[in-house]
Amino acid sequence: MTTTLDEEVEGHEDAAQLALALGHPLRLWILARLAEEECCVGDVVCRCPADQATVSRHLAVLRSAGLVTRETRGRKRIYRLRSHAPTVRLLADLGRLATAR
Repeated sequence: MTTTLDEEVEGHEDAAQLALALGHPLRLWILARLAEEECCVGDVVCRCPADQATVSRHLAVLRSAGLVTRETRGRKRIYRLRSHAPTVRLLADLGRLATAR
């Protein structure tokens, strides 16, 4: 059975979504913070120069790509790295190294 180019390209949609999610410096920074500890949106906002709407939008992209999970605790939404995403931890470590220089 032969596959068409369209079928082969379709097989890379998840990887493309992941690449897009990782394609912004603030999202890499957020992943680095979440690699250290789980955070609510307000905790992330307090540590970075972006406003709450911007941080929420970036967290939504990361969540849509399957890189982070969200849990509601009372009125807070707590974000954390997906536990089965060792690649995410590696990328977060690389982001920390890049910002340390």
